[in-house]
Amino acid sequence: MNFFEVNREERHFGFLFMTAILTYPEFRKVFFKLLNERTGLTLDPNDFEVYAEPAIFRDYWYDLGNHNNYDKELKKKREEMLKKFLNAIAPNKYFIANDKYDFFMTKKKGVRKLWFPGKWATNKIREIEQKNGVEGKILMRIKWLCNAKPDLMIRSKKNLLLIEIKVESKMGSTKVVYDKINPNDPIIYNQKATQEDILKGVHACIDGMSNPNLQRIDLNNEKNDNEGNYKFYWKEIQKQLEKPEVKDSIADNDLGFKLIKTHLDKMLENYDRTHSSKKSPKP
Repeated sequence: MNFFEVNREERHFGFLFMTAILTYPEFRKVFFKLLNERTGLTLDPNDFEVYAEPAIFRDYWYDLGNHNNYDKELKKKREEMLKKFLNAIAPNKYFIANDKYDFFMTKKKGVRKLWFPGKWATNKIREIEQKNGVEGKILMRIKWLCNAKPDLMIRSKKNLLLIEIKVESKMGSTKVVYDKINPNDPIIYNQKATQEDILKGVHACIDGMSNPNLQRIDLNNEKNDNEGNYKFYWKEIQKQLEKPEVKDSIADNDLGFKLIKTHLDKMLENYDRTHSSKKSPKP
């Protein structure tokens, strides 16, 4: 048995999907048309960028300046970005994170630097929220969105699309106890909500992205999922790859295309076999 016959790793199929987008122009045309119909965006198949698992806010944060030369200018830029995060997630409930709170600052001797929000100490978040009257548990949400990595990001002119890829799993939801005094008041990590917070953060914090068309969409196998997100399905990708204009544009001996089709077809066959609604016959 070949491994592709049992493989169900989401990253693997995400990389094959990204390869198809980059490598085969005719597939990209029909696929972008599908995305535009589904999301209302205007992605251009001849003018786009695509990124795998981008750490959007981490990379913009560290691009603000040389962290080894932490001067007043860099400190100001980081403070401004943090303020924008706070206002994006909880408008009109902004408070200033300043040097008197160790929570926000590095503990190294010498020059203390404003922490990247993704590194905030979880066990201190509740304390800071209570002292400052911060509602909505926004500090934890900011930490989550700063650490989140969408599976794929497509940018085309003034359009930005985040794609979350699933094969068998659904959007994650986990209870996180971050208040030791009151462990019965957990915060619920919700992957869908975090994805929506990412769009808010991009809109508020990233230069050149204040007026784009922002959307997110899920790629999965679950047609009976009623979360209300924009969605498309692996079987739709399969159909796009089988369209005559796509197949006719690709050489018969193109091993890359053959691999993508073979792996995708087998994954869908396995999914249908293991998720059939038909009951097994009685022994």
